[in-house]
Amino acid sequence: MPGRREVLLSAVAVGCLAGCLDDDAGDVDGGEQFDGASDDDTSGSDDEPGATGSDSGDSPETDDASEDGGDGVEGDGEEADDDEADGDREADNTPRDHPLATDLASLPTRGDPATATATIVEVSDVSCPLCREFHEGAYEELSAEYIDDGDLAHVYRAVPGLDTGWNVPATHALYELLDREGEAAFWSLAEFYYREQDGLSEANVLERTEGYLPRITDDGAAVIDAAETERHTGMIDDTIAAATEAGIEGVPTFYLFREGEYLTTIEGNQSAEVFENALSL
Repeated sequence: MPGRREVLLSAVAVGCLAGCLDDDAGDVDGGEQFDGASDDDTSGSDDEPGATGSDSGDSPETDDASEDGGDGVEGDGEEADDDEADGDREADNTPRDHPLATDLASLPTRGDPATATATIVEVSDVSCPLCREFHEGAYEELSAEYIDDGDLAHVYRAVPGLDTGWNVPATHALYELLDREGEAAFWSLAEFYYREQDGLSEANVLERTEGYLPRITDDGAAVIDAAETERHTGMIDDTIAAATEAGIEGVPTFYLFREGEYLTTIEGNQSAEVFENALSL
């Protein structure tokens, strides 16, 4: 069985998930990127529209379309029908083209990323005090104002980002509970960990978890077994690798998308207004 800190000692984790970020870290005003953000992200998003425009501007295709349309009215009618069908389809705003925008359907989510105008992908640690402060403050405001109305979606990626010891089995327990009982049970246990942070330790976390689980599942023994055997190491490693590729420096870190396109990254416990400005909510 792998050691509980083995995930954090992997090459992708050392140095980038070493501790909580300061409250003032990465404050974003008006949606601008951090100083530490990669230039590739900005240039990549600029390149895509240009590439699409050059493809659609191919003169041979335009000429062919004109000639075909001149043969009869039927061809024009078919094109018009296709346009109407495209217009009837709702746009898919699911985040894309970013390391953290993968496997979203398997993660705990509030709101619908496909239909919400904006999405926040959070990388967080249930043992992190700043993560708890965000969920007790700004997140409650954003949830009431935007998530409940369908304008904003929130995707949560749990990682054992700090060297607290108890967050490793806790993270495995969360993902096992998600598989067995769904998102409501996941959030219930996550909120329990946030509330009880100060009283949890590597020595007592499984006992405390086992005592709480009967409130939300009949499979408590299986959840504890998953925590002890670190059943979800692959999923956790994938998130750490994706976050490392995205340049993460600590937890909590938030990746912001609007209409599927990556906008910027926000680090640390920031106010609801920071997120509103960055996402133009």
